[in-house]
Amino acid sequence: SHRICSAQEGTHLLQTLTRSNSSKMMRAGRLALLLLLGAASCAAFHTSFSLKTLSRGKQIRQTSSHSPRRGLEGLRSTHKPCLVRGGSQLHLSGGGEMSSEPPASSFSKIAGFLTNLFPVWVLLGGMVGLLRPSALAWMHGSYITGALALSMLFMGMTLELDDFRRVLKNPSQVFLGFLCQFTIMPLLGYSMAKLFALPVPLAVGLILVSACPGGTASNLVTLIAKADVALSVLMTTVSTMAAPIMTPLLTSLLAGSLVPVDASGLLLSTLQVVLLPVAAGLAINTFLPGLSNSVSVFTPLLAVIFLALICGS
Repeated sequence: SHRICSAQEGTHLLQTLTRSNSSKMMRAGRLALLLLLGAASCAAFHTSFSLKTLSRGKQIRQTSSHSPRRGLEGLRSTHKPCLVRGGSQLHLSGGGEMSSEPPASSFSKIAGFLTNLFPVWVLLGGMVGLLRPSALAWMHGSYITGALALSMLFMGMTLELDDFRRVLKNPSQVFLGFLCQFTIMPLLGYSMAKLFALPVPLAVGLILVSACPGGTASNLVTLIAKADVALSVLMTTVSTMAAPIMTPLLTSLLAGSLVPVDASGLLLSTLQVVLLPVAAGLAINTFLPGLSNSVSVFTPLLAVIFLALICGS
């Protein structure tokens, strides 16, 4: 009986240690996920403002190149004199015509400021999902599909057909994005898994995510940064079409496990979440430009909220 009691105590002690170790591993896994999410959020925040700065510099260079004069005279020729009356600006064109443009409202400024905090909302959503999973348990299935589709619809309402024609004239940009998508990201995911010494399930999951194609979040960051949304949408489409081959191949090479990918399901999801909503938004902007302009103040903020909820879920 003494041996039986000792065996029972040993078994109980082993179970206690196992639960303790598993609890520690869970805490470590959550901490690692929070660190990765914070790093990704900071990177997205930095990329957003970098792209915005590059986009503004490109616009300035294009304006300067169209000006027939250089130096201070060329800069003066690109700016129209304006008069301020009653809170609105009256711009005098070269032919002496006047056009009034109302200043940005306080609501649009606040919406723009909150939209630019996209990485912060994603980080908060991830923290809520890790610490209080039940709070966002309702966000699943058709709700995620609908939220992604609405986000892409909002982006499509900022595009025109000429944007896609311009991008297709220089397909090397799409190829470069495709190359970076399936080289830099998988290698970065593999390196982070090794650097943080993640457990095998978390390491394989991180490598799998890094080998996946582009998604809605990249298009939203491009929209916030006022960069080339048409190019981003085309890059997302091309990488998604190649994902049935590239994702299992890269996961097998880097993680040592072959992950099956449903090609037909992936293409159908791309059609539902990316192509059809963008086409619908493009049609709205073409035939109902007034509607697009009136809702463009708050649609980016709605897309940010949707994606933060999806990340938290």
